[in-house]
Amino acid sequence: MFLGLQAVDRLLHPQPITNAKIGLAVLGISVVATSILVLFQRYVIQRTDSPAIRADALHYATDLATNVATLAALGLASLGLHWLDPIFGFAIGAYVFYSALRIGREAVALLLDREMPELQRAEIIDLACSVPMVRHVHGLRSRRSGQVLGIQLHIELDDDLELLQAHRIAVAVEQRIRDRWPQSDIIIHQDPVSLGVDEPEPGSITTSDTAIRSTN
Repeated sequence: MFLGLQAVDRLLHPQPITNAKIGLAVLGISVVATSILVLFQRYVIQRTDSPAIRADALHYATDLATNVATLAALGLASLGLHWLDPIFGFAIGAYVFYSALRIGREAVALLLDREMPELQRAEIIDLACSVPMVRHVHGLRSRRSGQVLGIQLHIELDDDLELLQAHRIAVAVEQRIRDRWPQSDIIIHQDPVSLGVDEPEPGSITTSDTAIRSTN
């Protein structure tokens, strides 16, 4: 809001920019340093999937974008296009506001234990069904607690499988999901395929769900 007010004031009362070369030099160094930091943070996010680091990386990515925009504004102002500087300032303020809303929305989603996006949920089901002898998957639930992703699902297997074989299939499913999401806590329940269990409604508690909680 402050940047927007300043931009409007400069549009109404234009002022020439002085010492643009010093500003360009300082911002150039800042862009290089921030770029290195953002690249390193992305590497850390891939290793830890930390929501806090992801929010901080978005903050510095915003800084990088605003610094580049400021460089462009100073460069154009030095060519005599002074009216572009407040417009760039207003655009930077709007982008910072949008980034703050995005960070807040992600934080609220974590606090409310929202489900994973549909594409990732579909990926979990595909990974489970890719294991031989898994006939169907239902009852998928997911939540994130800090860096740990909680995943619960039911796999349907042939009725006449031995317990040891069913256990090995469940372990194979768990491993495929964990290879995709290393920071995950996975609970798998095995159901006979003849039961034909339907997908439970979100938030509902079924008999098999109770069995999961009581045995873990």
